[in-house]
Amino acid sequence: MFSQSFGLYSILNIVPYGLVLTALSLDDAIKKRAERTSHRRRNGNQIHTLKVFGIFLSRNYFLPIAVFAFAFAMPIIIFLFNLGNNTERSTVANYLAKNTKKDETIYVYDSSAKIYLESGRKAASQFVLPELNTAKSSHQKALSDTIIQDSAQYIVVQQDTQLPSDVKSTLSKNYKKAPVKGVERYTVYVLK
Repeated sequence: MFSQSFGLYSILNIVPYGLVLTALSLDDAIKKRAERTSHRRRNGNQIHTLKVFGIFLSRNYFLPIAVFAFAFAMPIIIFLFNLGNNTERSTVANYLAKNTKKDETIYVYDSSAKIYLESGRKAASQFVLPELNTAKSSHQKALSDTIIQDSAQYIVVQQDTQLPSDVKSTLSKNYKKAPVKGVERYTVYVLK
């Protein structure tokens, strides 16, 4: 929950509470509806599932519609927003696959592991993505130490990424920019 990630999976923690609150609300609604009917028409054993579902939809009709719309629209929106990044990631991955050996390691300062997957190269650090599992300062330090030790043959940096100062100095001292055509959002550094 405190992982600096805004993935939708973090909402799963509140689902049980939402289900309990919804069940309590439905229970109250069913009891009120049962009190309104006369004793002649009431048959306590005939509360059908369809009636409960109907009560839920009549009280909360907007919630299921919003959830389904969000669930279907979100992947499409994310894909469209990342279309330019994904094409450049593929270009960088092809460049790395052609210019590195299979046993050489790379490191990518990006929010996606697509470059690793498409190039078939392993990460130089135990922290594959800089945003993932680096909330602790000790993990950030371990990531910086790995980069400083020059264990990566290539380092790819996304344009808007803020690098730690020690990593910046290592890049300027021990790496040079590699010419990759058709890439504007990423800078590829190769070990000198």
